[in-house]
Amino acid sequence: MIEVVRLLIYVFLIMPSILIMFIHSIIYFLGKKKAKKEETRVSTGLLNSGVSIIVLVKNEPEHIILELISNLSKSLDVLNHEYEVLIVCDDPPEIALRLKKASEEYASKLGLRNFRFLIRTEGPKGRAAALNYGVLNSRYELILFMDADSRLRKDTIPKLASCVELGYDVCVARWLGYSYKNTKLGVSLTYSMKYVVDTLYKCRYNLGLMVFPLGTGTMYRKDTLLKVGLWETDVVQDDMYMGTKLYGMGCSVGYSDDTLVEVSVPSSFKAFIVQQARWAFGAIETLKKGYLKYVVKRSKELGLLRFVEGAIFLLQYVPLATLSISLILVPILSILLRDDIMRMNIYFLSAFSIMTLTYGLSLYDSLKELKLSEIKILKSMGTIAAFTTSISPYILIQTVKALFRNKIPYVVTPKGERESALGKDKYLVLFATYLSVVLVCNIILRNYLTSLWIGAFLAGILYSLLRLEKLVHS
Repeated sequence: MIEVVRLLIYVFLIMPSILIMFIHSIIYFLGKKKAKKEETRVSTGLLNSGVSIIVLVKNEPEHIILELISNLSKSLDVLNHEYEVLIVCDDPPEIALRLKKASEEYASKLGLRNFRFLIRTEGPKGRAAALNYGVLNSRYELILFMDADSRLRKDTIPKLASCVELGYDVCVARWLGYSYKNTKLGVSLTYSMKYVVDTLYKCRYNLGLMVFPLGTGTMYRKDTLLKVGLWETDVVQDDMYMGTKLYGMGCSVGYSDDTLVEVSVPSSFKAFIVQQARWAFGAIETLKKGYLKYVVKRSKELGLLRFVEGAIFLLQYVPLATLSISLILVPILSILLRDDIMRMNIYFLSAFSIMTLTYGLSLYDSLKELKLSEIKILKSMGTIAAFTTSISPYILIQTVKALFRNKIPYVVTPKGERESALGKDKYLVLFATYLSVVLVCNIILRNYLTSLWIGAFLAGILYSLLRLEKLVHS
């Protein structure tokens, strides 16, 4: 009986999560130095056409929007193409009108041409409907979507336009993280973004795998968006879902690694939970609905490898969900069965060790390119592991919701000054208390390997509670 329970836990809870992380590591190492050869294509003529920059606004602090306008005035000033800036606002009228007045005055002061602030008062609510509204009100054939807290470099738009000129329907830029407050969490997230983009975008693109659009820093051909029927209004993760529509209809998505878009990362733990919980729900929702509806029918054209790996990409949050289940079940089962469940046999231990080490090496190799000292890299890896462990219960909840529910409310990630008003998260304290109790019980029962396993994750959670929102002084 005990051996059966142990085997089930290893096979269904521990090894699948490690396996997905291992696959990402292999993709990183295989795709790191393999540059994708671009085919010679006939010029589309889009490079010399105008560009519409569309920004969605809802529940955004005014200073974030004004900072965006300042950034756009500088980055668009050197642009040789025609452009327009469309801000689509979904805030209540009294808030929207105040933002419109402040934005238009500031844009005029900075000399930002063709600036329009559109207040959306009709049609379905939600981000996807706002995206569609922006497209239908745009003037030009190239459309770049941005979040209010994203920032362009002066060469971002020309490089993305050149990428589309290669013949792609959509092109994705590299995200570069920045944080409004230099907390340990914010700084570590900017570092971890390097590895995430390397693995899930750069290396996957180099290997010819499916590249999914990002919500900000992605440029589309307008005719492509109209061809696929714009965004679905009943999904949470609109960018991932759009990816399934694009591939399902035979469109191509490119990636430009030297095209940078600065993206704000959360500096508070509760803001990070809001962001990651929404993304976790959206990834499973996209797999359940969009992948089955659009991509499956083109599986033969895409090839078995691309088709299967695309599904694995959408399962990227499953390791955290299964980790959370194991953290809940393993300690209590070890107590009830009076058995050290984490006492693996040599085969599981070897596989676990190899896969975990490979993942650690890939993360270290990516962070090394940031020119950090070895000590700082190792500290950053520890911090990344701590906050990753700490959000696992929330990822589990959203994953379960996505499997059994069709929709959740879209909650905008709090940014800037609004992060400070969120306060502490009491549920993580309760989870830490549970782990502390079962840790003591397992130590008393001499389940030492299980105790060591619990203790490692509990240490990460306690670190998150005590240190992640501390300011880093450089």
